[in-house]
Amino acid sequence: MKSKALNFEGIVFDLETQSMRQEDSFPLMSIAVTWDKKKGFCAWKEKDVNELVKYISEFPYIIGANLMGFDYQVLENYVPSVRSKLGRKTIDILTHARWGHVLKEIEEIFSMPGLSMPAPTN
Repeated sequence: MKSKALNFEGIVFDLETQSMRQEDSFPLMSIAVTWDKKKGFCAWKEKDVNELVKYISEFPYIIGANLMGFDYQVLENYVPSVRSKLGRKTIDILTHARWGHVLKEIEEIFSMPGLSMPAPTN
């Protein structure tokens, strides 16, 4: 069986943090990993964070888990407003998974005999 070529123009991103000290309000980046079609896997150290943010911002899509709720907050220790700059092109898998789970539960509840979706109210 022939595999299809991946036609994906985005980047996959994740980071890991350093141990938090009591005086830190949010953890600092230890290492980040990206994958894209052109460069493959790349590792980024804390000293490279500005270059990392510039690089991932060049892509039309940024994919990862809990980017909006965690990873971008960590990056904002170094580059302010990362969430507002990158949020519109971010696909946060954790957010989608949570909403998918919630929607599935709602669908299951209202598919029970005798129940129906409530009519919208104005």
